[in-house]
Amino acid sequence: MSALNEAIFATNLAYVPPPAMGAVLHRATARVEELADGLDVPDLETFDKAQAIEELLQGIATRRQIKRLAAGGLQTIEEHTNSNEILNTLLSAVDSLGRSLLKALLMGYLIAGRNESYVTRNVREFLLNRVDRLPKQWQKRVNAFSLLSVNVGEICTDYILNTEHFEIFSFEKTSGLKGVKANGGVGKAVFKALVRQVSVDQSEHNLDRFFDYCTANNSLRFKTMISDYATALLSPFVNGRGCDLYRDRIEKFLIDHFGDPRLNPGAWSNVESSLLSVIKGWLASASLELLLSIVSQTNDSHQWEERSEFWEHYFEEGTVTDAWVALGPRAAQVARSLVARGELESNSAYAELRGGGVEPDHSMLMFKLNGFTVTEWTHLGKVRIYDERNADAPKFYARNYGTSSIRRDSKANVALTHDAHGRWLEKVSAFIKFETGILPPKYIRESQTKKRCRKCENHLPEAWYRKKDANVCTRCELKDTYV
Repeated sequence: MSALNEAIFATNLAYVPPPAMGAVLHRATARVEELADGLDVPDLETFDKAQAIEELLQGIATRRQIKRLAAGGLQTIEEHTNSNEILNTLLSAVDSLGRSLLKALLMGYLIAGRNESYVTRNVREFLLNRVDRLPKQWQKRVNAFSLLSVNVGEICTDYILNTEHFEIFSFEKTSGLKGVKANGGVGKAVFKALVRQVSVDQSEHNLDRFFDYCTANNSLRFKTMISDYATALLSPFVNGRGCDLYRDRIEKFLIDHFGDPRLNPGAWSNVESSLLSVIKGWLASASLELLLSIVSQTNDSHQWEERSEFWEHYFEEGTVTDAWVALGPRAAQVARSLVARGELESNSAYAELRGGGVEPDHSMLMFKLNGFTVTEWTHLGKVRIYDERNADAPKFYARNYGTSSIRRDSKANVALTHDAHGRWLEKVSAFIKFETGILPPKYIRESQTKKRCRKCENHLPEAWYRKKDANVCTRCELKDTYV
């Protein structure tokens, strides 16, 4: 912490958190503290703001109405077409009616949702010129934590991250930013500054402080601001600065509070695609690890060893953004036992195969590789590849998959048998390299011979394309056009 901020925060009162208390006593204590701050939250939510504004402009508003409007009506004034006149009248009334209304106006400023609106900027300037008329406790809070500064977010973030013995309850008590006051525009400015700092300096220390601050009182702050949480926690991994030691902790925090983005995409709809790709990539790797674990417990399949080694290369390249597993009956039973032992979070982490044609311990891995969906089997079964334009491509994250549909070659753009000599590895890796530019594993021999589509002149390695292997040209979508 800077010497200036150390000097500022040296004035703070030490605070020892109260002993554990019953829920009723805790609510009663919180209520007394709100009243001591001059803040009656239920009263602010229910009073008629429109009537108070009308009577304020007519000069007949009561002291109680003006106090309510100062503490809980700034957002309403901001949205009013006559906001300039209303605000000037309100500030004039506050100035003439004394200190208690000045405190109410400060409460209103802290609660207001927008910290940089026309109304809050003017209220801030008004209060800055009258800090010495605030109650002593609030004078100390305003000065110690720069509550009326445009840099309040950065200053409080410096305190949160760099105070030697930071304690969230002490911060809330000494700053006054607790309850509804912590969730207003000033509290939001602190949160956003904290997000910015953690996104560029994601040390274990900073993560500890970030999580402590954001989950105070066992409740997540700013629950709707998932994009900010994603920025703070995932952006270091976009540019390669993230530490893998923190991955599990970050993933658990995000999924616990916002849900699995694969199963609850709506909650994640406002998150930048680059950040979303990070956590989906982690979850994709977890799906592969789950399948490896289940295969090892159901059957030591030499068939799966070759396939898993090959596909792990593409997972490790970071090019897989979605992955899902569908388990046969015996494999699903193993998965349920993992859930029961706490080794797998829930049964929603996998799908199940329904129908005949597969053995009980056979399972399928489905993943997205750039613009293609790939399905692979642990045992007998072809590797199938679907172009993103293919309407018959299987949908991710279903709870069940019918075996007759998922194994139908005619629906896939590519359906390739795993031959005993490993030629399928050359064909698939050549196809992926041509379509996506992703290099194959180093142990794969690359074929240089080409074939072409008669219509679009699209060339592919000869080792890949034969009529029985491919149904549709991936560029022009015509069938059987390769020569």
